Amino acid sequence: MEYPLNIYITAHTLISSLGFGIPENLEAIHNYRSGIRMQEAGLISDHPLLAGMIDSVELEKRAKLMQITDYTRMEQLFILAIQEVISQSGADLQEPDCTLLLSTTKGNIDLLSELPADSPVFLWKMAERIGDFFGATNQVEVISNACISGVSALIVAKRWIESGRYKRVIVAGGDILSHFITSGFLSFSIVSFFFFQAEDGIRYTTGWIKSGRSLWSCSFRNSRKCESYYSLRRSNQQ
Repeated sequence: MEYPLNIYITAHTLISSLGFGIPENLEAIHNYRSGIRMQEAGLISDHPLLAGMIDSVELEKRAKLMQITDYTRMEQLFILAIQEVISQSGADLQEPDCTLLLSTTKGNIDLLSELPADSPVFLWKMAERIGDFFGATNQVEVISNACISGVSALIVAKRWIESGRYKRVIVAGGDILSHFITSGFLSFSIVSFFFFQAEDGIRYTTGWIKSGRSLWSCSFRNSRKCESYYSLRRSNQQ
């Protein structure tokens, strides 16, 4: 007699404008600290605007420690979060029954102007570079399906495990802000350039910046990159 499979989330982490890892993000939320800041013109927009940006200084420091400075910003964030999940779960991407599934809407969108044949702006190339870093045995797949990409990736991972294709799947999702992203939302006039004070005493923005798919963030989905990373494990119910 066969029993239905129970699929478990065995590890997770989060990198956002509020911090690196779940504890830092929860502490920021508990203390009512927003990740939204006024960003100077030039980095992600031709004009100053409000957006949640991941701490570049902290990212650079962590990238140096992991010796991944040759990777793009997007790839560095993926690698840092995936490594954290591997440390928590004990998953090994070099094992044939373990794989990595990436979820992103734009990938290395900040490299859009660089389009040689092997440019990491292509999603398949970005996935290949990340997979090579971890010595992944299986080809790293990418799901890019607009704002539902994150949920789609989790569903696909669950089905892979249920079908017996893999025993473990690490799902990693993320996106970054760039001129391409902000110009799109500015064209809809839905990005705020100032805070306003509501009657409840909480500061809000009148608009929002795309955080990347259907993951978690604060203040109207304002973070530059919100990632949620899972290790899914297959088991039989006894």
